[in-house]
Formats: sequence, structure tokens, C-alpha cells
Amino acid sequence: MKERHDGRQMETTRRQETEKGDRERRQRKETEKGDKRRQRKETAKGDRKGDKRRQKRRQTETEKETEKETEKETEKETEKETEKETNKPVAMRSAATAATPTATAAAAAAGSAAAAAPAPAAARAPAATRAAAAAAAAAAAAALTCYLYLLLMPNASVFFLFAPAAAAPAAPAAAAARPAAAAAAAAAALTCYLYLLLKPNA
Repeated sequence: MKERHDGRQMETTRRQETEKGDRERRQRKETEKGDKRRQRKETAKGDRKGDKRRQKRRQTETEKETEKETEKETEKETEKETEKETNKPVAMRSAATAATPTATAAAAAAGSAAAAAPAPAAARAPAATRAAAAAAAAAAAAALTCYLYLLLMPNASVFFLFAPAAAAPAAPAAAAARPAAAAAAAAAALTCYLYLLLKPNA
């Protein structure tokens, strides 16, 4: 009886130990499984955060590059506009320089004609001829005045010193003309001068 009882007790003890070992093994497995699951979640979360950071970094770099390109384009446009504004007076002066020989020749011809003509012949000349000569002299004086303004535009104060001297050669012919023609020529010259003077603020 005693041996049978001892054998049953040993089997019970062995079964309990086996069950205990199984329970511990299952717990370890579940713990390991939970640890792995948590680790995967944390890794995925970190990856997502890393992706977000990388995405923000890429977006910031793209915005910076876009700003740099915009600044470069703006600088190029500003340089082009500055070059255009700088070249305008040069082009105007070159055009005036090209027109100078014609204006000078016309002024010289008008002055020589007025000087060479004797007083009785000038008195006998028709009114239309005198008016045409006065208009030509006034136009030549106006052209020469415009040329001097364009040539000396950067130093506009110097222009007011040379403008009366430029109009001086045409004075005798204009004085010999009829008052109406002289007034019309003077008005035309003054209009041209005022237009050129106020052209930047037209």
C-alpha cells in the first residue's frame, strides 16, 4: 500500500512539474512574442517618424531651391531693365549725333544765305521766300539745340550755358523775317525743347 501510494504521489508531482514547465514555456513564448510585437511597432513608428523628418527635409530643400531660382530670375530681369534704361540715353545721343551734320549744314546754308544777300535784295524778296528762310533757320537752331540737350543730358546744367550760343547763328535770319514766321519758329523750337526736357517724366 505504501509503495503504491508513493508511486501515485511521484506521478502527481511529476505531472505538476510538467504542467508547471509547460506553463512557464508558454508564458516565455507569449512574452517573447509580445516583446517582438512591441519592438516591431516601435520600429515602424520610428520609421514613420524618420520618413516624416526626411520628407520635411526634402520639402525644405525644394523650397530653398525654388527661392534661389526665383531670386536669380528676378536679378536677371532687373539687370535687363537696368541695361535698357542705361542704353536709352546712348541711343538718343547716337541718333542726335547722326542728325547733326544735316542740321549743321542747314544752319550754315541759312546763315550764309542771309549774310550774302544784300539789304535791297532782301527787301525786294517775296514774303514767302523770307518766311521759308526764317523757318529753315529756326528749324536748324531747334535741331542744334535738341542735339546739344541730348549730348549733354547727363550734365543738364551745362546745357543751359550752351543753348543760347547754339541758337545765336540763326538770330540774324530770324530777325530779318516777318514777325509771325519768327514767332511760329520760336514756338516750334520751344515746344521741342520742352518735350525733350520733360521727356523722362512724360
